[in-house]
Amino acid sequence: ERVRAENKLRESEARYRVLIDSAKEYAIVTMDNEGLITSWSSGAERMMGYTAPEIIGQSSAVLFTHEDVMTNAPKDELTRAREEGQAENERWHRRKDGSLFWSSGRVMPLMNEGMNGFVKIFQDRTAQRDAEAARDAALARLQDADRQKDEFLATLGHELRNPLTPIRYAARLLKHGCTPEMVEQARVTIDRQTTQMARLLDDLLDISRITRNVIELRRDTMDLRDAIKLGVEIAWPIVNSVGHELKVHLPPEAVYVVGDPARLAQIVSNLLHNAAKFTEPGGRIVVSLQREADEAVIRVSDNGIGLTRESMERVFGLFTQVGGPHGQSRGGLGIGLAVVKRLVELHGGRVDVASAGLGTGSEFTVRLPLAAVGTSPKHHGLTNEAPLDRPHAQVLVVDDNVDAADSLAAILRSDGYSVKVAYDGVSAMELAEILQPQLVVLDLGLPRADGYAVARWIRQQPWGSGAHIVAVTGWGQKNDRERSSAAGFDAHLVKPVDPNDLERWLEKSAHAVARSNS
Repeated sequence: ERVRAENKLRESEARYRVLIDSAKEYAIVTMDNEGLITSWSSGAERMMGYTAPEIIGQSSAVLFTHEDVMTNAPKDELTRAREEGQAENERWHRRKDGSLFWSSGRVMPLMNEGMNGFVKIFQDRTAQRDAEAARDAALARLQDADRQKDEFLATLGHELRNPLTPIRYAARLLKHGCTPEMVEQARVTIDRQTTQMARLLDDLLDISRITRNVIELRRDTMDLRDAIKLGVEIAWPIVNSVGHELKVHLPPEAVYVVGDPARLAQIVSNLLHNAAKFTEPGGRIVVSLQREADEAVIRVSDNGIGLTRESMERVFGLFTQVGGPHGQSRGGLGIGLAVVKRLVELHGGRVDVASAGLGTGSEFTVRLPLAAVGTSPKHHGLTNEAPLDRPHAQVLVVDDNVDAADSLAAILRSDGYSVKVAYDGVSAMELAEILQPQLVVLDLGLPRADGYAVARWIRQQPWGSGAHIVAVTGWGQKNDRERSSAAGFDAHLVKPVDPNDLERWLEKSAHAVARSNS
């Protein structure tokens, strides 16, 4: 009977050992009442790196991190298992080589005749923990992006409604008849507010290009002073409208960089716009340019509301709204400085901000690499030509937006041009066949025949090869410009077009027409 009992016990132990060793994903460890290891499965050996002879007889504390040992975690684990029947836990464990992994498992008492030790079963869940952390982080980012989207759409609606309100009031004022002074006030209001709306739309388009990484720079060697002057000119109406004093300090000698003149001017105008917005009316703004070692350094400083340390860390982020001293928003979409940062980086430079705190003003510093010595500068801008006898330049304006077409025609007629208007593609071709216009202002999205078809038709006419055609459209992506160029357009302007830009193009084209006819 004793032999049979011993054989049964050996068979039971063998089955137990096979069961334990087959659990490859689990480490199974038994300990005595003091926490000394008494058995060690093959899964534990693979997971922890210790062989059974190395580990048996050692304290289970060797499996814990130093921090857990110092807080008495190994003994606390056994105490909870003894008192509660089991102790579930998730914590870092330490392998033989010192590396850590995230462990998940439980400790249970071994009950025979009285307390006879413990069994600890656990597995490596580092990968699952990392995956869960990544999932949680991704979910948090999605939630944050969704919140930012809602805030952005609310802000966009607010910022677009703001200029629409005074425009509507100005239109009502003109409708009811008013004095010349009131007409001028309405004109100034409409001009200022449409400029603000155009700036908002330009910011949206720029940030779309930035997020898709499709901004293209037209690099030339240029005098950075010219870009600063243009940036100041662009921002001046906004700066002047709130009574700021603006000082510009430029060196007497040229400062050459390799860059896109328009984008460098945009950097300066955005910084000036930001300074004007965050400086109380009647403030002071200073723009300066210096050479420092091999860099050109632009500084834009103000005596405005200043920035906290936390605000400085996020001021260049997308859709960042920095409030005033009492948390109030200063308006805008929170895009301008993000555009500045990306444009500066595309030019191989960097931009920083400094402020001593709220109420102390701010200073933005842009650093750009100087052009190599001996690089020839390019000159930009229109040539100074004599005024043209405009009535001899026939203009055809084509747009399915009747208000836009008629308003533009009225502006051009007041400038002395002879103008005819069409509101769809077929009518435009019929009218063009009669007029044979020298200058054509053509929308792309037209009914009956689109602008591309009209442009191609004009180019096929005997008189059409010498016509100058400009696209004035709401479509402004790279592929839209490529399509218009392929269709025969000479230029591509994106709505809302600044009338001054269009008039400059028309005047330059009219000069070309006059030269070709002479």
